[in-house]
Parts: sequence; C-alpha cells; structure tokens
Amino acid sequence: WRSRHIRTPLTVERSETQRYAGAEWQLTGLTRVPEGSANAILILAEFEAAVDDPELLRKGPCQVALTDVQGRCWQPAFLPGPAVRKARPDAADKPRCGAFPNAAKGMTIRMAATFVVPDSASGLSLSVTISGARPEYLVFR
Repeated sequence: WRSRHIRTPLTVERSETQRYAGAEWQLTGLTRVPEGSANAILILAEFEAAVDDPELLRKGPCQVALTDVQGRCWQPAFLPGPAVRKARPDAADKPRCGAFPNAAKGMTIRMAATFVVPDSASGLSLSVTISGARPEYLVFR
C-alpha cells in the first residue's frame, strides 16, 4: 500500500534538468495551442529524457499528468488532435511518454503530450512518473 500511495515529488523549475529513473529530464515547452473550445484549452507539453542508465529507465512505464494550482489533475489526450497537428506538426509527431524498450545510453528521447483543460486552469505543472522509480516522481513547475 505504502509504495503505491505515498509519493515523493522532485520539484524542477521549467528551465532546469533533473536526474530521475536513469535519465536527465527536462521540460522543453508547456504551450497553449491557439485553438480550443469556449470553455476548454489545449496545452502541449514537450519534454525530453537524455538516457544515462537504460536499464533503470526501462523499469517504466512512464506516465504524465498536468495539474493546476487548485490541485485539479488531467491525463493526456489519446491523440494530439488536428489543432496541435496544424500549429505544431513537429510536436504532434513526437512519441508519448510510455515504455522505453529501445532506450540506449547517450540517446535523447523527445516526447510530447496534449491536455484538454478548463480555460480557468492556471499555474500548470507537469508530473512525470516512472513506475520503477516510485516513490519519487518529477514535477516541472
């Protein structure tokens, strides 16, 4: 029970890197996509992992979530959607955070995730969790 419910955040400023689960992680972008709906907006999170210890990184899978200052939490959309593909085609083609079976030392894995959040969401932070690295997880603020 304890290993699944008690977690230790490693808080990282957006411009910084943090060693975690066999890689140096960095948030490279947290961008509002120009299109959305009247009550919701699209947020594109782009991040990367420079692999140092592939065996440790392979203990995933990787999960990401977006949280606001009120503590509300959102999971990524299944697909990036046409608005992201139109505004940022390079990001739309990046892989999502998941398993890393082909990770190799020295490789940089560039990933992206799209979130649909209420227009009122503010103070967003991205969390990254590798199941094999629990109880620690990353929080990019």
